[in-house]
Amino acid sequence: MFYQFPRSALAYWRKSTVAQQALFVAGTLLFISMFVHGLALIVTGGSIDGPVSFRKVITFSETLGLTCWAVAWMLPIFSLRRVATWLLTGFVLVFTLGEAALMSMQVWRGVPSHYNFTTPFDTAVYYATGIGAASFTTIALVLLVLTLRRPRATPSVLLAVRAGLVITLFGSIIGMLMSVNSGPVWQGFAAIVQRYQQPPFGQYIGQPEGTAGGNLVLLHALGVHGLQLLPLVAWMLGYSALAERARTGLVAATAISFGVLLTALSIQTFRSLPPFALDPLTGALLAVSALAVTLCYAATAWYTLRGISAAQPTTAAARSV
Repeated sequence: MFYQFPRSALAYWRKSTVAQQALFVAGTLLFISMFVHGLALIVTGGSIDGPVSFRKVITFSETLGLTCWAVAWMLPIFSLRRVATWLLTGFVLVFTLGEAALMSMQVWRGVPSHYNFTTPFDTAVYYATGIGAASFTTIALVLLVLTLRRPRATPSVLLAVRAGLVITLFGSIIGMLMSVNSGPVWQGFAAIVQRYQQPPFGQYIGQPEGTAGGNLVLLHALGVHGLQLLPLVAWMLGYSALAERARTGLVAATAISFGVLLTALSIQTFRSLPPFALDPLTGALLAVSALAVTLCYAATAWYTLRGISAAQPTTAAARSV
């Protein structure tokens, strides 16, 4: 029953390691930051668009907070030694809290955090965020390799973690491509070369306001949430009455649907077309995959609620992590 959740959450907290607890606390702090900046956005009547909008801190705090929680939940899967566990935990804490702090600082200063080379300080901030993101990509790759060892996880959980890490790596690569591209609008590699060849040679040019082309932001945003969206399915199904084989099948269906959705969006983006300038074939692929993802999450919610209502939550996934 739903009233059992607080008791279950407290029991989970008590049996979790100090490293997990540190990540859970950091994630909670980032969500508090999200709500504080949301309130600031409402009070100030600021815009939800633009490089100095509070919306930027809100989205970063949400993504980084979920990342902390997801990594905390996954830590036992990797069976790391104590030193390795704390190295991983320490890096995630520095990356998530540091990235959010830098974004917040720049917004409160009223200057862009990305593609901002106006002063040495702003340049250093931008490079610091880029180095952190690149390092996190490396860590995600290392974690994916670790799942190929002998992780302590059921098949459904292991599949969700692997698929989530692959999607996260894709989203991170798109983020790095945005930096090389000087902005979020994709117009092809030729446009990148042309921008960097403009005089004075080698100086950062950036993209003019109103540049038209493919939308890299959408791909990046969906991709970096893979670490949360796929494991979420496995975690929820741990409360269902489904057999492990059925849970694994539903996780696989979700991962495939999500992958096809990203593929459809990638086709659109790398043809340098806006998201809604769809031809019939790409539009159909996008619609079918989006519907499939929605149905997979709806089925997950349905089986989870049925399991909870019947007071027969399966705990295999919980025991596995």
